[in-house]
Amino acid sequence: MYMLYSILKDRDGPPTPNEIDIALAKQQLDGKTEAEYLQKIEKSSENIKKAFRDQQARAIVSCVPPNYPLPTT
Repeated sequence: MYMLYSILKDRDGPPTPNEIDIALAKQQLDGKTEAEYLQKIEKSSENIKKAFRDQQARAIVSCVPPNYPLPTT
């Protein structure tokens, strides 16, 4: 659902009649259009995955006690 939201919020206008037909399964995507949508979805999902990784890293750091000896490199 998030991926759909991400694509729709970045649009300049409403869906085209062709896009509505595709959503209603009245028409199939051609290969080029399908690849474009998949690319947008992949980019969008990478952004949310990065946000979760960053959130997890901050949570781990905040769980370390103040006087805990950290390994040196």
